[in-house]
Amino acid sequence: MADECRPQIVGEGLKGSLDKLEFDCRVHQEAASTARTKADKIKCDMMLQGLEFSRVENALNEELRSLRKDKKKLRKKLQDKLQDAVELESKLVPLREKIATL
Repeated sequence: MADECRPQIVGEGLKGSLDKLEFDCRVHQEAASTARTKADKIKCDMMLQGLEFSRVENALNEELRSLRKDKKKLRKKLQDKLQDAVELESKLVPLREKIATL
């Protein structure tokens, strides 16, 4: 009788092992799905941060271009004022000489 029960016992043991393997497989599939979801979220976050970085970088580059343009304008104004000062000084020197002689 023990020999007759053996296939049934082995079959039940295999079924139990198969059930456990199927359960473990579902658990691992869930874990893999959760990990994929987290990875997708991280990728989205990284893309958003990259876009924000690009936006800030573009704004800073535009500001830098504007400041360089302003710098050129200010340098030109300074040169013009210095030239005006030189011209005024060249007019004042003869006047000072006349005043000194008077």
